[in-house]
Amino acid sequence: MIPQGSKNSRRKPDSTDKLTDGLFSGVLAIFIETGVSRKRLQVWQRRFEDLGGTILTAAANLLGRVDQIIILAAHEAALSKGINFDRLGSCPNLNFVQFRWVEECLKDGTLLSYEPFLLSASQDEHILSTDDSRLDAQSGPQSDQLYVTPALAIVPDGDLRACSEVVNEKRYDEVSEECTIDTKFKAICEDDMPDYNKHISRPLLELSEIYSDVLADEWRSLTYRKVANKLDRLPYQILSADEVKNIQGIGKSMVDKIKEILCTGQLQKLFNLKASSQVQIMQQFASVWGIGPKHALKLYQAGHRSLQDISEDQTLSPMARVGLKYHYDIALRIPQSEVSEAGSFVRHVLEDLCPGASIIVGGSYRRGNATCGDIDLLITHPDGHSHKGLLGRLVTKLEEAQFLITCPNPFTENITHKVNTYMGICKLPQYTHHRRIDIKIYPKQAYAFALVYFTGNDVLNRRIRYLAKKKGYKLSDQGLFLRVGDNKTGMASEVSIPCETEEEVFQKLGLPYPEPHERNW
Repeated sequence: MIPQGSKNSRRKPDSTDKLTDGLFSGVLAIFIETGVSRKRLQVWQRRFEDLGGTILTAAANLLGRVDQIIILAAHEAALSKGINFDRLGSCPNLNFVQFRWVEECLKDGTLLSYEPFLLSASQDEHILSTDDSRLDAQSGPQSDQLYVTPALAIVPDGDLRACSEVVNEKRYDEVSEECTIDTKFKAICEDDMPDYNKHISRPLLELSEIYSDVLADEWRSLTYRKVANKLDRLPYQILSADEVKNIQGIGKSMVDKIKEILCTGQLQKLFNLKASSQVQIMQQFASVWGIGPKHALKLYQAGHRSLQDISEDQTLSPMARVGLKYHYDIALRIPQSEVSEAGSFVRHVLEDLCPGASIIVGGSYRRGNATCGDIDLLITHPDGHSHKGLLGRLVTKLEEAQFLITCPNPFTENITHKVNTYMGICKLPQYTHHRRIDIKIYPKQAYAFALVYFTGNDVLNRRIRYLAKKKGYKLSDQGLFLRVGDNKTGMASEVSIPCETEEEVFQKLGLPYPEPHERNW
């Protein structure tokens, strides 16, 4: 049987003890390979040894050992697969701990208590025999009766396939009834994209956004974004710039920037760009609806320094002139009640125009936020064909009702496309301010994917797209497509895996379904 030890024998490291001679100095550990990706396991083992830890093999004979030893595993089921319990004997100072303990220690920089991460196996769980300290070699573990504890609620390699090793293939959302769907959903996605290095990646992403959205330098923007994404996906916290020197795509200049962030907590280049008058002026220009970063750069190079200046520029597009006219209104947040009324207004017009059509207000409104930046309307028709040609007729009716402000070239409509889009300005009759509005019409077969995408938020979208890619899919607002070949170079199928509802989309990805209000990440 797994030696539980007395209560007093479960000695835990002092949670405030920061070791100067190595974070894991004096800690002996056995790493169980079952249920965790080989690459991640190797990273943990290397970091564990680099910081003073000692790794024992799973075949090690622990009979008579009095050292403080931990056995690290993904979950209880992994223990029965990876340990020869005959060799454990009655080792008094043995703890069974989730791999997350290593992750959290690295993230915190402190030797944490084992207690929140302990794996337990009682005699009722049939992992071990009850009368001696050995597995019953005759009968083996009674896996059909194995009870999975809440420790399984976080799968270290972020891959739900690890759960398939658990008997009866218990669903992730059945593991712990006390956990909310939101908590469990985040647990999966956050294990797939760890956040150990956000303090480094955030400044790099800010630089990327300034280069793309303000300075129109897509090459530099892509460089910073790629490095930030690499750092976000590391399964450990970077403590020294030396640790990133051998990562492909991170050159000396980028290593120096990472070192600066680690040493000072900030990045001087980012500070200088934010303080630059040119950047501030171009940010103001680019904030006008209809003016992109390249046009903003041209306006700056033409000598313009204010919105008043650009209003007199003859190169300004008709759409940009509309955006400039309503710039103050568009910059204001929209109360939830006003978004709701706008949705109802369009719904009434739509019902008369195309009976049976479905319309849902997406974005932050659907997530339950008190205010929104714009109004997102998603429309379809359950018969699969009445949505075709609908957008133009709907826009005309809404303009006639003086709800939409007439804009030049406000929408794209093509029956060969899966989505038709209107982007423009609206105003409710009884309200003062003009608002940005997007109306998107999808065929029925793509509607569930559109709802997931345009409900957001953007953080969740990035994570589930990343998870889909890891599982061999491409996820977009128009479908879930199986990739053929390597994930990096393989082409996605042109035919989507059918999903009628959002629940089915998440189910296909192996995720519990989060309600819209649970998607504010």
